[in-house]
Amino acid sequence: MPAQNTSFVGREGVLRECEQLMEGTRLLTLLGMGGFGQDPRGASSRRGRARTHPDGVWFVNLAPVTDNSHVVEVAAAALQVQDEPGKSPLEALVHHVRDLRIVFVVDNCEHVLPARAR
Repeated sequence: MPAQNTSFVGREGVLRECEQLMEGTRLLTLLGMGGFGQDPRGASSRRGRARTHPDGVWFVNLAPVTDNSHVVEVAAAALQVQDEPGKSPLEALVHHVRDLRIVFVVDNCEHVLPARAR
């Protein structure tokens, strides 16, 4: 997990809302203009997840990815997924996480929309 360099002064309500939303959903997306603090808010929300997601909290930064075809490989590497003979990288990733209880945080994914949706 990346180090957290900012504080959350005045954002306690937003943090509580993120925590509540995470309790009832499998996917939570935080949107906003660059520099608004979506990732730090998400980072703070991840802190209490160890109890409800015993298989960990995983982070992938897609900022350096310039080609949609590399998103799955970068995500798989972040989760330490091993190649599986006869399976595509996406199939191996799905097989790896299907029974896990994790939080998977994906940051900087706006520029790889087609792969992100997949």
